Amino acid sequence: MDEITIRGTMSNFRMTVILPNALPLFTIGDFKKFLKVIDEDFEHRDELLETVNKWIEDRLLDIPSFMKKKADEYHNAMQWIKDHERKRNEIREEIKTKRTKGFTPLTKDQIETRKQCVKDIGSTLMIERGVRNDALRDFKLLEREQKKLQKEKEVIKKWQEEKR
Repeated sequence: MDEITIRGTMSNFRMTVILPNALPLFTIGDFKKFLKVIDEDFEHRDELLETVNKWIEDRLLDIPSFMKKKADEYHNAMQWIKDHERKRNEIREEIKTKRTKGFTPLTKDQIETRKQCVKDIGSTLMIERGVRNDALRDFKLLEREQKKLQKEKEVIKKWQEEKR
């Protein structure tokens, strides 16, 4: 269940919270305020806390697979970049020496073709570096989310112990 509805008994309000959009909150203080709002719904308080706790547990179970996917994307992008930078450097060396690896002289057309190839590789390298950077950024965001959710889970546990 990804959303909960909180009905405030004392302040007479109704709020629907979509958990994937709301959690984790920016600070633990914000999360404690969120728990105080849940606490206002006397009739459903335990059920709401259990739903939030279950959602956090499920999300914590999902995060490692997402992190692995992002780590794989990062590794694949790094390998692709490394391979293509090596290839681009080999072509640049051929242009510089005007000879192939087998020391066969290059014609002007072959040199121009190789220059265009270097440009094309450079363009695709920029794109792949973006993919690499996105994967790394997403991995770090998932790490932060995991830590915050773990702290929020601890806060729920303490909150429930205090209410007993």
